[in-house]
This record gives sequence, C-alpha cells and structure tokens, in this order.
Amino acid sequence: MANDNLHGHTILVIEAEPFIRLNLSNSLTAAGARVLSARNAGDALAVIERSELGAAILDFTLGETGCSEVYQRLVESGVPVVIHTSDPTVLVAEKCPNALVVRKPSPVDALVEILARLCLSGRVPGK
Repeated sequence: MANDNLHGHTILVIEAEPFIRLNLSNSLTAAGARVLSARNAGDALAVIERSELGAAILDFTLGETGCSEVYQRLVESGVPVVIHTSDPTVLVAEKCPNALVVRKPSPVDALVEILARLCLSGRVPGK
C-alpha cells in the first residue's frame, strides 16, 4: 500500500487474533497512520484513556462484555469506530447499536479507505 490516506491520524486496532492485528497494524502504518494496538478489552480501555485517537477498529469477539464496553467508551470519547467481525450482524446490533460494521474477512485496503473517510469527516457512528 503506497498511499498515505491516514497520515497524521492515530488508529487503535483492537483485535484478539495476533495475525489479524499485525496485518491491520502493518497496513495502516503503510497508509501513514500511527498505530496503537490492543489484544483485549482491558488493554483497549487503557489505551483509550491515555491517547488521542483518530479512529478505531474493534474486533467484536473480545468477550461477553468487552466489546460493548470498549465500543461505548470510544463513542463517548468521540472516536469513530469500525466493528470488524465475522459474527452475525444481529449480535453486533444488540451490543453495539448504530455501529459501522465491516464483515471479516475483508480487504485491508477497504478498511483503510473507510477509516480515512471517518477520520476526515469526524463521523462517530453510534453517537
């Protein structure tokens, strides 16, 4: 990925699966983003508390309450969020109402483009 659509933006990647987290982080870095990552809800909440974020990608499978708590904290903080999941959309809607959902597997280029648009527009899905 040769573009820098995300130059100057800090993106939080919250993903339980290490290989997916690494792939997303590398691709976002190549697009110019400063990338922070978390593997679980506790790590994510700590990063949210201490960082100024441009957007976040949130893995829906962080545990029973983890995803909804992290999602809510991001929305309350004004951070645009993309839910990245292979779970049925109805389950996502129950825990993260009004969320912008991208189904796994998805092309990383598409995620980069979505995040770039969110960062530029300041749109916070769910708020």
